[in-house]
Amino acid sequence: MQLVEDILTDARTALSAYPYYVRLAELSRGRHHCKIRLLIREGLFVQANRNVPAALTNFALIHAGQRLFGRDEYQGQWHCHFAGNPAHHDRSAAGQKAVTFANFLAEVDVILRSANLLE
Repeated sequence: MQLVEDILTDARTALSAYPYYVRLAELSRGRHHCKIRLLIREGLFVQANRNVPAALTNFALIHAGQRLFGRDEYQGQWHCHFAGNPAHHDRSAAGQKAVTFANFLAEVDVILRSANLLE
């Protein structure tokens, strides 16, 4: 389980590791919660929500108002919304894999490149 500061550190690191992220927006932040976006361009961003007391994590790649890919955790149980079928809750072994925000951003990088969303 990542803490709020860990997610913010991963987001700040992504700004230099992935040159297509142009800005980190903190939409909501407290000691035990955060909602942030890593903006690529208008309508394309990665969003992270973390609420430590609720043991809730949501990571999502959003394009044109739609989730393309996501990983969610509630009380230690993860599931995935894989690209290609983002409405489906994948609870297979691969879907249940716990990830850090940095891990998720590496997965997003592959999706952005394979879908030609960076052009």
